[in-house]
Amino acid sequence: MSAALLAGIASAAYVGKMPPALPAFQQALDLSLVAVSWLVSIFNLIGLTAALLFGLAADRVGAYRFCLAGLAALAAGGVLGSLADSAAGLLASRVLEGAGFTAVTVSAPALLAAASAAADRNLTLELWGGYLPAGAAATLALAPVALAAIGWRGMWLAIAALTGACAAWLASRAAGYAGVTAGRTRSLTDVRQALGQPVPWLFGCAFGVYTLSFTAVTVWLPTYLQQTQSASLARGALLTAAAVVANLLGNLYGSRLAHRDVARGRTIMAAFALGAVAAVGIFGAALPAAARYGSALLFNLIIGVIPPAVMSGVPRYARTPADVSALQGLLVQLGNLGTFVAPPLVAWAVSAAGRWEAALAVLVAAAAIGAVLGAAIARFERSRPRPAAAR
Repeated sequence: MSAALLAGIASAAYVGKMPPALPAFQQALDLSLVAVSWLVSIFNLIGLTAALLFGLAADRVGAYRFCLAGLAALAAGGVLGSLADSAAGLLASRVLEGAGFTAVTVSAPALLAAASAAADRNLTLELWGGYLPAGAAATLALAPVALAAIGWRGMWLAIAALTGACAAWLASRAAGYAGVTAGRTRSLTDVRQALGQPVPWLFGCAFGVYTLSFTAVTVWLPTYLQQTQSASLARGALLTAAAVVANLLGNLYGSRLAHRDVARGRTIMAAFALGAVAAVGIFGAALPAAARYGSALLFNLIIGVIPPAVMSGVPRYARTPADVSALQGLLVQLGNLGTFVAPPLVAWAVSAAGRWEAALAVLVAAAAIGAVLGAAIARFERSRPRPAAAR
């Protein structure tokens, strides 16, 4: 089980490595704020367009083999990126990394489920929601040291090497994932029935709004701190890492709520509503710099309870175990939509208004949509029982 969880954490490093390097890319390649944002968003292109298909492919070839292929693609993309000498080369490497990230995130939950005892399966999937902030926070914290010592190219290669080591460890643990090494063929009718339920779609949309909100704050926080508080690269990266750790703490608390079977829709609705208040403290209130940063920590902590509610909620509506990959692909695809849209959306709003406070409109609008989705999920949870196979 630990090898599969480490695969997710390793894939999250490819998310965390970009924010501290963005100012360097902006200077080196002479890119605008909007243009450099696409170095972040292009990573999610595959997940945005094909995560559902990736989930079905993982089901066909076997989640274990698909996860190994994803780790290989991540490492290859890292090496390609380290050799890039133009924005086009970096974009191409990020597309390859994005394909690897999507492959890992749709397949690793099946590995975790296969390696867990039946009584522990729900808790394992709840904890899986913390893979992204765990890997991203570690990378953000180490990035200033790595960038100063070996530069961004060296850091890209180091992360690729660690990913290769993770793949080797997972390959040595094949016996622990015996239930998901072989593929299986499913009919289109099975897929349509799996995706025909409304609640997984609501969960997926809520997750997409969460990723938009989290990315809107976290990706631009180093740049925001540099431009508004004259923070150094190292300080900006460390402060951003602390903000991601706050999100991880929210994940852990959210896992506890989900494990106690606290109503997931209400959890999601409350988190988005309270998150909107914290967002005002970041961008909308005339607060001292320390208070604005504290609001960013609070924002990430509050919305951190959403991923465990979603990650544990969607599998509960799988009619059969075979439905999990398709539903996980749906979840990843909608989550990638939020991550893809957030960087250019915030960059456009800030550039058009000429001030960072314009980002508040993005966060408040997202919170309003997320709260409505949470209310809809709560209504379905009260009125419609989940499928018997998921109980």
